[in-house]
Amino acid sequence: MLFTSPNAARAAAALRHLQVARRQTLLAVGDGTRRALQRLGVDAVSPTRMDSEGLLAMPALRDIAGGSIGLVTAPGGRNRLGPALQSRGAEVRRADVYERTPVAIPAARWQALANVLATPQRVVLALSSAEALEAVLRQRPANLEKSLRRVAVAAASERLAQAARDAGFRRIAIAADARPASLLRATANAFV
Repeated sequence: MLFTSPNAARAAAALRHLQVARRQTLLAVGDGTRRALQRLGVDAVSPTRMDSEGLLAMPALRDIAGGSIGLVTAPGGRNRLGPALQSRGAEVRRADVYERTPVAIPAARWQALANVLATPQRVVLALSSAEALEAVLRQRPANLEKSLRRVAVAAASERLAQAARDAGFRRIAIAADARPASLLRATANAFV
């Protein structure tokens, strides 16, 4: 069974008590997901590289032809895991246990951001989701377009750094993973 996020772990546990069957392996896409499962009383293993590619490189997912894998996730996202596991010969049983929904950003928050963006060189955007970045950029007021693109970005992966570049950001640091400490370290190394 493979969990794609802390939200997937919490939502699955809210729907049904999580139990690990004998000879069943639980995998978590990253350390945050592994810790969320641990708080729910379930042990899981996570890769060092905390993304789909890191997960797919794990020994437990190499020789899976003929096996069955439960993918506990949400609709949307990159949709990389299911097809990759199927191409390796596994039967993938997908359980969408929660839904990602964009949150409307209230005018007061945009005003607070506008105040901070008066000095955009002092602002860092911690980027761990391309979907979230797209949602923010779709909602941003036109008057913040130029100053928003001038902030620094600490991206949790090269893929997210590319998403930031594609969106017009130019000051980008790449963190080792999506953990807050890693994003902060990348920021300090690149911009301080």
